[in-house]
Amino acid sequence: MVLMALDHVRDYFTVARCNPMDLSCTEPALFLTRWITHFCAPVFVFLAGASAGLMSGRKSPAALGRFLLARGAWLIIVEWFVMSTAFTFSLHGLPQLGGRVLIALQVIWAIGASLIVLAGVQFAGKRPALLIGAAILLAHNLLDPIWPVTNPFDTSAPLWAGLHSQIGHVVGPYYVAAIYPLLPWTGVLLLGYGASPLFEGSADARRRRLLRWGLVLTLGFVALRLSGAYGDPNAERYIADTLIKRRDKVSAAYLPTVNPLVGFALGEDGALTFENAAIKADTAAPPSGGYTARWATFDNATGTTQPLGETSAPQTTLASPPGLARTTGTFVQVAVTALDQRYPSWGAPVTVHFKRQPQNWKLVGIERLP
Repeated sequence: MVLMALDHVRDYFTVARCNPMDLSCTEPALFLTRWITHFCAPVFVFLAGASAGLMSGRKSPAALGRFLLARGAWLIIVEWFVMSTAFTFSLHGLPQLGGRVLIALQVIWAIGASLIVLAGVQFAGKRPALLIGAAILLAHNLLDPIWPVTNPFDTSAPLWAGLHSQIGHVVGPYYVAAIYPLLPWTGVLLLGYGASPLFEGSADARRRRLLRWGLVLTLGFVALRLSGAYGDPNAERYIADTLIKRRDKVSAAYLPTVNPLVGFALGEDGALTFENAAIKADTAAPPSGGYTARWATFDNATGTTQPLGETSAPQTTLASPPGLARTTGTFVQVAVTALDQRYPSWGAPVTVHFKRQPQNWKLVGIERLP
């Protein structure tokens, strides 16, 4: 409860204008206030199942089934009509949802729906519930490659996708955002029901068992995530999109401030080819004045040059001037600039050096002035 309060206080009252899971703007402490609270919902749901398991010792299966069915339905009603309203303070719809009323299906919904499932499964006993819950938890991510990857504001997915993914669905004047998919959370609750014997016995014995299992499972989780073999496809896509956005921001800020020519090659026909990284990254327009190259032979022993001429073209292919030597061991220096008043730094040349090999020209050096 304390961890959940930490998350909710951070969510509703912090002055930080950053998603704590957004790697492009978060800080370690802010990130951890969100990461640590991922213990909350699984523990809530697991303990709901464990509580039902402990209750089975004093109720018959039929009585327990009726109780779980009624309790589950009541929790769903509370989620729909009480929690969703408290979440938005809007009885008449949200402009962001086209005037529709938001119904957010979160952890209380997950517990309620899972209790209804448990109302039937508990007739089979604790061991079958434990096995079913463990099977769901260990295997449900095998559905990831074939399951639609959606989010709570994606209304294009079919309703069945909500068993394993977050989805959105419009029902008349209501917008239903299924934030907690039913299948994995039902697995957690069934596992809790089957594991309820862990909570029986003396207080010392319970404490030792829970501490041991808690440490083993937590360390196992950390090891599994570090292996890179397991993850949430939505989170993986989010991280990838975040890194791409960060890359694009860096490119947009950096490439127009330097001469961004890269990928130089000198062909057998004497044509110099290259790329403009700023144009390729869509952060700048082609230079209005095209490209110019100043050619010279280069004495690698003394560092002196002998001009050969200048060529220019509107595209990233420049012909060599007449007299380009082809003797093996010859060095050629080419200083390339892009001409455009919008990008003054492009006028600072990128100087490249090529050495003649028996069969081709080899790029041996690049100098890029800031």
